[in-house]
Amino acid sequence: MSLSDDVALLTPLFPLPGVILFPSALLPLHIFEQRYREMVADALTADGKIGIAALRDGYEPYYHTHHAPIYPVVGVGEIVEHERLDDGRYNILIRGECRARVIGESHDRSYRLARVRPLRSRSTASAPRERHVRGELRKLLARDQRTSQHARNLWLRLLDDVNDLCEVSDLLAAGVCMPPAVRQALLEELDGYRRALILLDQLNTLERIDAAAHRTYERMSRGDMNPN
Repeated sequence: MSLSDDVALLTPLFPLPGVILFPSALLPLHIFEQRYREMVADALTADGKIGIAALRDGYEPYYHTHHAPIYPVVGVGEIVEHERLDDGRYNILIRGECRARVIGESHDRSYRLARVRPLRSRSTASAPRERHVRGELRKLLARDQRTSQHARNLWLRLLDDVNDLCEVSDLLAAGVCMPPAVRQALLEELDGYRRALILLDQLNTLERIDAAAHRTYERMSRGDMNPN
């Protein structure tokens, strides 16, 4: 059964703090807890699919239970590489396939199993609007000093080579440094154009913060202000 089908699927659920899996993105994970070793082993004998769910604030007292609060929209992906270590731990690489909504859970295993419904993503914008937002993203990413030149080149090549704005926005959301809450909002947004606008706003905000921090540092260096 394909994840693109508009039907509910049963998939292992891996809740993690601040980790978001976007479609088309790659996520490396080290698996050490016994329940998640069992989860990976079961997934590998089935279709290799795992859902990555972001934990909500206040999850800590419930972390070792099946009831730790999660966001209802999760990323579902497939284990494309795995290494089982001698002590039973795993190193795995997951490739995101879709976003999905959790509509129910089964608690009869050591890990959580969720019934999820895949969510379709599309862009509602006209071609000129898409070209404009791509151009604005290109300008900001080209001058982003928080990342290496190599990373900037990858983002710019992505904007040039990937025609689907939904895929572009997901790959940028996965790779550009942003707060987990913003990443979760991007996962929940089904319109690729709106995701690109959220990315643009976030990059603008980060640029303004960096510029303000740089001005403050320069003033302190000149002795124009008291650092306290």
